[in-house]
Amino acid sequence: MVPLKPSDAGDSLRLILVEDSEDDARLILHELHREGFNVSAQRVDTPQALTSALASGDWDLVISDHNLPQFSAPEALRIVREAANDLTFIIVSGSMGEDLAVAAMKAGAADYLVKGKLSRLGPAVRRELADAEHRRQRAQTEASLRRTEEQLRQAQKMEAVGRLAGGVAHDFNNLLTAILGYSELLLEELPGDAPGREDIDEIKKAGDRAALLTRQLLAFTRQQIFDPRVVDFNEVIANVETLLRRVTSADVELVTDLDPTIGNVNVDVGQIEQVLMNLAINASDAMPDGGRLLIRTSRQVFTEPHHVQSLEMRPGDYVLVTVSDTGTGMTADVARQIFEPFFTTKGEGQGTGLGLSTVYGIVDQSGGHITVDSEVGRGTTFTIHLPCVDEPLDTSKVAVVDAQNMDGSETILLVDDDQGVRGLLRRKLEDGGYLVLAARDGIEAMAVAKAHAGTIDILVTDFVMPRMGGAELAAQLTTNHPGLRVLYISGYTNRRDWKPDVSESGGAYIQKPFTSSVLVRKVRELLDAPRR
Repeated sequence: MVPLKPSDAGDSLRLILVEDSEDDARLILHELHREGFNVSAQRVDTPQALTSALASGDWDLVISDHNLPQFSAPEALRIVREAANDLTFIIVSGSMGEDLAVAAMKAGAADYLVKGKLSRLGPAVRRELADAEHRRQRAQTEASLRRTEEQLRQAQKMEAVGRLAGGVAHDFNNLLTAILGYSELLLEELPGDAPGREDIDEIKKAGDRAALLTRQLLAFTRQQIFDPRVVDFNEVIANVETLLRRVTSADVELVTDLDPTIGNVNVDVGQIEQVLMNLAINASDAMPDGGRLLIRTSRQVFTEPHHVQSLEMRPGDYVLVTVSDTGTGMTADVARQIFEPFFTTKGEGQGTGLGLSTVYGIVDQSGGHITVDSEVGRGTTFTIHLPCVDEPLDTSKVAVVDAQNMDGSETILLVDDDQGVRGLLRRKLEDGGYLVLAARDGIEAMAVAKAHAGTIDILVTDFVMPRMGGAELAAQLTTNHPGLRVLYISGYTNRRDWKPDVSESGGAYIQKPFTSSVLVRKVRELLDAPRR
């Protein structure tokens, strides 16, 4: 293996010369230099030397003699193709017949030249390098297209499941609201030793589990109502750290490494806490014999589009969150499916397969990206990128409600198209002393409000209803009742940009299903809160 001194001018060219003659090698280099190439070349004359050279550098071209003492051009071509399938290979020989030349071209050689006629070498090299660059660009374009197609398939899959989940969730959440609400009423009315109380309690627990499943479905399909605010992600981790320690095994060491300079993000805190919880629980399950769970934050800046695995990151500042464990790890096949809905590696009855799908949906709805890196026996790392925002922290506080004093005498306009939910909530609110005006949709609510002679203090309305929905109803009523508070009660919304009213009239929402006591608390909280 003989290194040759590079030329001092021209286009850069990294070359392997398979040549046993030093003089012939210099003639080739001279011709390339005359063509305008700045050549960095390495001459080899054995199969072993060629293999070593291919492994030691990034080359543009291989030029090979046909007959060498220890091997030939076809054998050299085979070695090159095994090591670097797309590397350009040109044969330069003084003793190669036409039949052998044709066979070499069919085997993958780019061109064949006669040593005595090297004037064609420079143009041939330029042509082949241009063709190789075109092939590389085409391969990159095809790879980018494949990534885009995969993202499109994922989006279409999630859109289809999302339509199904969203359509089912609206009705299902109404049913669960009634189940949970009436179960709670019965438990409140029955003495502690009453027959059947334990059965009712089991019904309520089953309803709670069903409600969690529904929330997971909506989260992973990005149909869950999104209520973002500007926060410091480090504070989110600090606030949930105690709970994370409770959900992980006692022999799992939880470590946090938080960069104080990461900046702010705009996220739904409750949903992001759910992300951290799901990742921590999965990590703990992957470390049955104990281990280390590390949550780290840092800041990452992309000055140009950047690919992280199959995801394209736009230029900008990102908060980088990594959740790493020292557990059993995953195979590449499992890692590829890990965010798929209903995919699970746990035993029957031990998981729904929605935990990481939920994580994926929440991160995506937050404008971020999540990737996974794992190896069997070496643990797993989930990496989350969330875009930074140049906005101040949201330090708003909610009113504190005395749990023993949630009753009132104000007037409430209650609107819901589900008779079971409407009847339950009306009963609970009237038990608390409120005057309740009930309607089944927006049109009827407008008529009820017009017929009522007194003031209406708060509108409690479903968001999705026939004829007139909650948003349109609230907009019309607040025009005529400037002091009206608005509380949305929604099973889901297919409008990802929808947010509850937080104008000067005040507003909030409750995600169905909920218990009737949650509703009463939120109503009292809104009525007691100062106007914005």
